[in-house]
Amino acid sequence: MQANKRFISTPGLKKIKEVQIRANKIWLVSLALALTISPGLANSSRTEGGHQEKSASTKVLTLADVARLAATRNGTYLSSVDNYLSSRQGIVQAFAQFLPTITPNYTYTSQRNSSYVGGNTIFSQNEGGVAGVDASWEILDLGNREFQLQSARHSAKSAKENAVQTLRQTIFNAENQYYETLRAQELKKVSEAEVKRAQAIYDQTKLNIEKGGAAKVAIYQVEADLDNAQVTLLQSQNAISTNSAQLKSLIGYPAEQLLPELQPIKNPSSKVELPTLQQLLVEGVKARPDLMALRENIDSLDDSRRLQNLNASLSLSLNATFNETLAPHTLQDRILTLTASYPLFDGGASRAAARSSAYQEDAAKQSYVQAVRTAKSEIESDYLTYTQNAQRLTAASKADNAATINYQDVYQSYLLGSSSLLDVLTAQVSQVTAESNLIQAVYDFAESDLSLRLATGKPLPEETAVQIP
Repeated sequence: MQANKRFISTPGLKKIKEVQIRANKIWLVSLALALTISPGLANSSRTEGGHQEKSASTKVLTLADVARLAATRNGTYLSSVDNYLSSRQGIVQAFAQFLPTITPNYTYTSQRNSSYVGGNTIFSQNEGGVAGVDASWEILDLGNREFQLQSARHSAKSAKENAVQTLRQTIFNAENQYYETLRAQELKKVSEAEVKRAQAIYDQTKLNIEKGGAAKVAIYQVEADLDNAQVTLLQSQNAISTNSAQLKSLIGYPAEQLLPELQPIKNPSSKVELPTLQQLLVEGVKARPDLMALRENIDSLDDSRRLQNLNASLSLSLNATFNETLAPHTLQDRILTLTASYPLFDGGASRAAARSSAYQEDAAKQSYVQAVRTAKSEIESDYLTYTQNAQRLTAASKADNAATINYQDVYQSYLLGSSSLLDVLTAQVSQVTAESNLIQAVYDFAESDLSLRLATGKPLPEETAVQIP
């Protein structure tokens, strides 16, 4: 059978060739662009000194990230968590004294003896195993085990509250530095805007001098203002570098990597209603983890003191023991023992231990009293700072709006020749001052909110992102 053949007309062949030519041109253009762009990309990954630098992550670093990183990488907090977990094992050990102890055992013996009798050496071989179970149980005492258990429980609670306080202090330090870094970044923006305004005034003044509308000496003032603005910008850039380094240290961020972009905070509201100072004092003393830890520690020492008093007086215990041999023969032994003892003479050791425990409890109580005084002082100071910063924030916001409008009006008038250079410079200083004051007020208020929360025992922002085991 003859195969079918398909024929393409001449116009069709021309069309295909045109398409192929266009495709080849597109490919050549793409290749040329790639070769042109590649060196630029290679150069962009290097610093001025010629050293390759790791690119920063595009991920935005949030306040929750800062809290989580600070907690999971801070050695002081992790150490406090381990102390708490260790104290929980003390509860298990103390409670175990109320339960019986059962110990299975097995002993295998292989013994070979030799002796010389009547001119002959006699050998003997003895092999065998003994399996058994030993059990013991302290049925009764005068409260010694109960005091040990209660002391262990209070110690564990104290360790947990210490861990909570350490966590909050760690998060507070990190979040406070987060705000400081953001403050430096915002102040840099103000410095950049100041440089732009100073440059515009310099250019306009220079133009006025060239047109004969201003004296030549006017250039010196605006030139000095421009130089000062650039110096302030450099200082702002240095502040960002310093605060970023401190933030990386607090959250355990690699020093060789660039810090990701920080998520800006929303302008806080200064109209938050607070309880009265007296209410905050009462709530703070009750809720602060460090004071709660001290109270639990006092209770633990009180149980230890009672235990030492029992050890220095008459003691009574009822113990039961049981032993059963399972192999090679079944044998059983049971013993019930009632023991009463009194430390008639031990050189005063037991009574000295009791007095030492009492002194330790008294010392802890005195420390707690002073800690409460310090806490109340911190609460009062942070409360007053918070209220003052709230008033500052309201006033600074109004001043910033007024200064911005004033500078815009004065600068437009200066362009039209209705205002003098002195008027513009004065308006510029007012706006820069107002912008800086607003930024300082915003972050001072945010940081005072953190301080007041820490002083009154309230959870910090994003604290729930970290859970104590």
